[in-house]
Amino acid sequence: MSWVWNNVDVNRKEVTSNVANILVDKLNRLTESQKNILMIAGSLGCSFDKSIIATVITSLLESESETVDWRETSDSLDQSIDELEQEGLWERDSSNENKWRFSHDKIQQVAFELIPIEQRDSFQGEIGSIMLAKLDSKELESNIFQVVSLRNCTIASLSDDDDRIELARLNLRAGMKVSMFFTVISKIVVLLYTCF
Repeated sequence: MSWVWNNVDVNRKEVTSNVANILVDKLNRLTESQKNILMIAGSLGCSFDKSIIATVITSLLESESETVDWRETSDSLDQSIDELEQEGLWERDSSNENKWRFSHDKIQQVAFELIPIEQRDSFQGEIGSIMLAKLDSKELESNIFQVVSLRNCTIASLSDDDDRIELARLNLRAGMKVSMFFTVISKIVVLLYTCF
């Protein structure tokens, strides 16, 4: 048996040269609620907590956005997250049943790109503001880098000095957390080095 190249059969097949096009086509077939959830999840990064998405949706619902009907998204949150998992767009974290991660970084990127380009910074900043206002101190501490990153998206549009100072304090808080982490790591390295 030998391998034979058949140009006629190959040319008959429609092949998409770009995987991103396949993803976009798949995402375009989703419901508006599913797209809304993807936009939020895409803004949160490669992994996200379902409770944070619920908090953001509830806050956006309360703000009575004129551009998006968040009620339907809120009502279908659990079902939509499960359906998006079944579609293979994300998977549940094995160590935390309320946490999901995108199956691939390109999926997260395309989900983020569902947000119109001119609204991305303000949308991310709004999510960061909601997280800052609604998360309890323990949740905020564990998500501080995410909150700071999202809030930093609006730095150019901040005109109020109090808002700028608050953002600077958040950045300092995140920086101190990183500094503490590296202090601990360096002490562990020294300890290991002296023990061996």
